[in-house]
Amino acid sequence: MKKILYVGFIGKGNLGDDMMWDVFHDMCHSLFPNHFLIHTYTPGQKVLVNDYDAIVLGGGSIIGGKYLDILTKAMNLEIPIFVWGSGVDKLSKKKMNTFLYNKETKFNNILPKETEEKLKKIIPYAKKFGVRGPLTQASLEHLQKDSEKYTFISGDPGLLLPTKEQSATINRVEENTIQSPTIAVNWGTDFNRIYGKDEKGLKKQLVKALKDIHLQGYEILLYSVWKRDHSILQEIKDELEPDVKVNVIWEADQNEMMDILSKCVYSINFKLHANLLSLAAGTPCVALGYRFKVYDFFHSIDLPSWVLSANTKTLYQDILTHHEMQKKYGSHMLAIYQQHRESYKKQLLSILYDLKDSLYN
Repeated sequence: MKKILYVGFIGKGNLGDDMMWDVFHDMCHSLFPNHFLIHTYTPGQKVLVNDYDAIVLGGGSIIGGKYLDILTKAMNLEIPIFVWGSGVDKLSKKKMNTFLYNKETKFNNILPKETEEKLKKIIPYAKKFGVRGPLTQASLEHLQKDSEKYTFISGDPGLLLPTKEQSATINRVEENTIQSPTIAVNWGTDFNRIYGKDEKGLKKQLVKALKDIHLQGYEILLYSVWKRDHSILQEIKDELEPDVKVNVIWEADQNEMMDILSKCVYSINFKLHANLLSLAAGTPCVALGYRFKVYDFFHSIDLPSWVLSANTKTLYQDILTHHEMQKKYGSHMLAIYQQHRESYKKQLLSILYDLKDSLYN
């Protein structure tokens, strides 16, 4: 029986990471013959790498750190490696802007030196090395020879998220909860490790903008994709009430969340994969560019204008501007997303087909 090890940030209560694992699991079971096993691995767990026939570095910002240790072990054991839409994160705004606007600027190290030394060996060894977006691709190009480019943009695995049929109830919330035009808001924390380092100030401006939007006839729905964000959502709820009636989804799986998002006008999102849930539900979204990975994804689908800078003192006005923007261009945004989704779907599936060939041929 063939055995696959899926490497990711799994089982930590982060809906985005668990969602990508679910997509991988379901895709493999639809594409592969029977008689195979998939196990998951998150750094810190014990694992016998030589028990597996292939290692897959899954979705998420996991090109680095201890995630590369498991790939190095696999490489040394000559076990095939596949990288499935993984990304780089936590690069400075200066480095990101260099990739976007001043590509001639050179850095001694874009990534930590130890990470780069590992990647120089892993990248050419991998059977397929698909990355989330153009900024991750740019951060890895200097590790490859001009004549031998092994990495390619496959897109985020969340792009494969299928739209599910709407259910009668959503996470024990009655369907008639949404009766008026509703804006869904995902917010949270990265413990101030964000561009601009002012989560408190951003939250204050968000609350002010939501109160103004409510006066225009919109209801507000707060929702979480990670349990550690619950305290922030409670603070926002307390600051909005009693002026604004607020509904909150504290916990839901991806299918439940897509159901509720499909009934909303649009969403405003702190966490990256909240945006992918919204787009999969057919609902326009506005993203907070709190870290490198958000820009990486939105540049991959040619929608960077839908990212709000976190390094700003004008988030209040920026939200109101995008509120008007989605009225005019929300459907256009979804059309662009769908076009890129179809393109990246082929790339992401090509990695799985190569994985299948490696296992069975």
